[in-house]
Amino acid sequence: MLDLVLDAYVLNPDNLNYQKILSQFKASSIPQILGFKFGIYDASGADNTKETETPPNLFKVTANLIKYQIIKITDIWPHLSPTDANIETHFQELTHAALQMFRTNYVKSLKDKEQKEQKKQEKKELEEKERQEVICKTLL
Repeated sequence: MLDLVLDAYVLNPDNLNYQKILSQFKASSIPQILGFKFGIYDASGADNTKETETPPNLFKVTANLIKYQIIKITDIWPHLSPTDANIETHFQELTHAALQMFRTNYVKSLKDKEQKEQKKQEKKELEEKERQEVICKTLL
């Protein structure tokens, strides 16, 4: 029964009357059913097709249930993905990749700067030699 009420609520998330109905159910059952619904989309989400995307209304219903204190975020959190450990791992991978990119670009930038400085110095030396040459020719 709870599953059917949640399905109806997902189809019409702006109808807050469903919250009155859901408040009559055992509060610990709601996050489990919602977690199952999210899990269905996580398991089939590998194809990334329109049919396997988690419906935005499911997020809206979950947020409404938390907002109106029918469920707690701590009750639904374990049922959502990715896990906290996966988030942390992904963050560390992104941080490492960004750091590598920064190092690569920074080293390249330093090399480019050194090359520009070297070319500038060579040009300056050449101009000085040319000046000396021009003065010598002028003296002849």
